[in-house]
Amino acid sequence: MRLYLLATLAAASSFAGAQTFVPPLVETGGVNTVFRSAPRAYQSFIDSTQLAGISGPVLITGISFRLMAASFGSSPPANWPSQTLNFTDFTVRIGSASAAVAAAGEFPTTTPTFNQNFGADVITARTGGLSLSTGAFGFNAASTPTAPNPWGPTITFSTPYLYNPGQDLVYAVSHTGYIPNTEFQPFFATANFAVNVADAVSSTTSNSLDAAPGGFSSPYVVMFTTEPIPEPATMTVLALGAVAALRRRNRKA
Repeated sequence: MRLYLLATLAAASSFAGAQTFVPPLVETGGVNTVFRSAPRAYQSFIDSTQLAGISGPVLITGISFRLMAASFGSSPPANWPSQTLNFTDFTVRIGSASAAVAAAGEFPTTTPTFNQNFGADVITARTGGLSLSTGAFGFNAASTPTAPNPWGPTITFSTPYLYNPGQDLVYAVSHTGYIPNTEFQPFFATANFAVNVADAVSSTTSNSLDAAPGGFSSPYVVMFTTEPIPEPATMTVLALGAVAALRRRNRKA
């Protein structure tokens, strides 16, 4: 019966459908750390005020990025990439902010390691190889901050992260760089840094999250994919339904 109940709950969650949420950050430029041809580490802080649209606990199941608006320059000539690109490893970690980061509303000027900017609930949401297919990121030559480029593919998490409203969020990306490394390197949409809004740090010398950031960066404008968590009452109804269905099956047997 346990397996049947788990299957019922999973089906109910799938039926509820995925929700998406974008922190309301205004695009002001771009960086290319997260999709760079060389190994990189990047970390971003998002204050809880920027996640106020999440009214209840959710599972964050993925993240998406988009190309920087053409109006800022340094844009690709067309949809990017022009060929399939492969990362040997593309790791995403996500969790609450450490007590020091949450109190300051930004990353400290000196941090021993990326990992120490996380709270105790940090998880590795995904790790392993990643492929970007040809033209995965759409580019509009007339794009602007108010008419931005479309979102690129969702980087799906193998382990979802439970986010609770009112919590500051920190995520980090570490990767090995893509192959072939001769591909054009475009810039992706970012916002300005502001205390109690958003901040970012990165490294240009290492992709290790156990290393110290090399300096400050610009926070990406991202889209999180989320799934709602059934309320306790809903869970109870689903459990009772599963038990009733199992009884009916046993009678027929």
